[in-house]
Amino acid sequence: MIAAIAAKHGVTPAQVALSWSLQQGFAVIPSSTKRANLEANLHFQRITLSPDEMAQMATLERGERLANPDGLAPQWD
Repeated sequence: MIAAIAAKHGVTPAQVALSWSLQQGFAVIPSSTKRANLEANLHFQRITLSPDEMAQMATLERGERLANPDGLAPQWD
């Protein structure tokens, strides 16, 4: 789904994910070890996802965190 939205806007899936996060009200700080990727990531600010696209992406929520397995996240997280 994200790839299809990216293709429609002529951007990368990473840019779509960053734009979705920004439109959700999250602080977005893109990072990369490669200059070209960092420059590309910064272009996410030019993308405005439609309400329908935002809703489609919201269906991907599973209510769980995959980036921090048990024992790796601090107690306050």
